[in-house]
Amino acid sequence: MILRRRSEPWLAALTLLALMLAQQKAVAQEDNEDVVVGKYRKIHSEILDEDRLVLVHLPRGYEGTSISYPVIYLLYADQVTNYYAEALHVTTLLSINRIPQAIVVGIANTDRYRDYLPVRPDGSPGGAGNFLRFMVEELIPYIHANYRTADFRILVAPQAGGVFGTYTLMERPETFDAYIVNNEFYRGANRDSLIERAESFFPGTRSLPAYFLMTCEANEPQLALDYAHRFAEIIGSHTPEGFRWKVDIVEPTGDFLAPTGLREGLVTLFRGYEFPEHVQVQRLKDIQTHYDVLSERYGFSVAIPDLVLTQQADFLTDRGAVDEALTVLEYLIVLYPHSVNGYWRLANIHREQGNTELAVRYYRKCLELNPNVIPAREWLERLERQR
Repeated sequence: MILRRRSEPWLAALTLLALMLAQQKAVAQEDNEDVVVGKYRKIHSEILDEDRLVLVHLPRGYEGTSISYPVIYLLYADQVTNYYAEALHVTTLLSINRIPQAIVVGIANTDRYRDYLPVRPDGSPGGAGNFLRFMVEELIPYIHANYRTADFRILVAPQAGGVFGTYTLMERPETFDAYIVNNEFYRGANRDSLIERAESFFPGTRSLPAYFLMTCEANEPQLALDYAHRFAEIIGSHTPEGFRWKVDIVEPTGDFLAPTGLREGLVTLFRGYEFPEHVQVQRLKDIQTHYDVLSERYGFSVAIPDLVLTQQADFLTDRGAVDEALTVLEYLIVLYPHSVNGYWRLANIHREQGNTELAVRYYRKCLELNPNVIPAREWLERLERQR
């Protein structure tokens, strides 16, 4: 039996949203419990000779998949309600359909001027080189060993971290695939040091497969803007092959903290990620092809989002291509074994087709994952009474 076409598209969208929100197991919360958005991890650095605190946020559904995720490394993460919260908000919102899901690793400051600057404010040598060694030799391997990470890293570097990000781009460009930084060209001797590096690095670099965004507010000190323009001129005159970049002068926000440019940077970096609306899917391979192309472009295996698989299964079902919809949904629950969306739709299709045993199995799985999916409970009880 073919499921009838939905006459209320808004109702289907509302149902999808409700099931997306219900996708994780429901857990009863108690009064005065903490709101948890990640874990603190403490790492002892032999290079820095101190313990360093990092904050790790895993994407929705991480525990229920075997997918490997790109990693966003965020400086200044001790400012939890500012930079760290913003990073989680932006990445969570965009990863619904505009960027891949990502692990966010925030690095708390200890002595930021020691760690992020090649030259300290008093003119003495800074610790940017040591901090870069810490990231390359200790932190990144630690994250890779403890979490499922794809070989794709993004550095988000606000405030003085902008100096470190720009320095790293020219010192060890292979460390990150993308750099999203603030303009910090008004930091004394560091501005001349970075310009000197740029004048040497870019003319001598033929290929640089990376993305770089520096955000400047138009009301920054004129000297800082002049240096940012000079930096842009150097890159523009000697742009390495494969290097995507932008020095972006934005209107002043009036905020005390300058914008990180994170949202724009991620959207631009992953432009083309969204599944094209004009593609009419006939089979699973039509979906996979788009993400195979993205995997080749980004250099890591890009998983098809559960939302895309769910939507395309609905479109196939509405067109009467039930067998193809079932193939997509079976692939969905392999990729996302905790997907209430997938099990709910499989149960409904099999119920409509008269496959009671399979429908019962999938309704039970829905309720195992989330006991609050009331329609699944109602259908399960009805089917079990008929057996």
